[in-house]
Amino acid sequence: MAVLLTIKDGYASSYRFPLDTDDRARGKALTERLQEVSGSLPIDELHDFVRPFLYPKPTSALGEESSKWKNVIECFFAIDTLRDDGNFKAAHEVTQMFAISHNHIRGAMLYHGLKRTLSENDNNAYKYEFFLYPL
Repeated sequence: MAVLLTIKDGYASSYRFPLDTDDRARGKALTERLQEVSGSLPIDELHDFVRPFLYPKPTSALGEESSKWKNVIECFFAIDTLRDDGNFKAAHEVTQMFAISHNHIRGAMLYHGLKRTLSENDNNAYKYEFFLYPL
C-alpha cells in the first residue's frame, strides 16, 4: 500500500520509492482495478505489481551505479525498520519480518509458476511435458 500511495498524484511526503515507468504502470493498473466494484479480487494485478520487487533485478536494470536504494523492497525494509530516533531496529526485532517476507517471496514464485503452467498447458495444471536427457 505504501508503494501505491507514492504513485498517487498529490502524495504529501517528499519520499518516493524508486519505481521505473513499468512499475508505475502496473501500480496504476492495480489501483484502477481496486477501485472497480466488480466483486472479484485483483489477484493477477497484485501479483504483477509485487512480483518484480520480490525477484532480483539484473545489475544492468539498476543502471551503472548499483545501489540498494534503487531496489523497492530494500527501501521498504529500511523504512519499516527505522525507529523514531533515526536508528534501525535491532536484529531480534526484525527477524520475524524477514521470515514472513521469505514466505511471501516463495508464495509469489509458486503462484507465478502455477499461472505460467496453466497458460502453457490449456489451463490444466496436471498436464506436464517431461523431457528426458540422455546421460
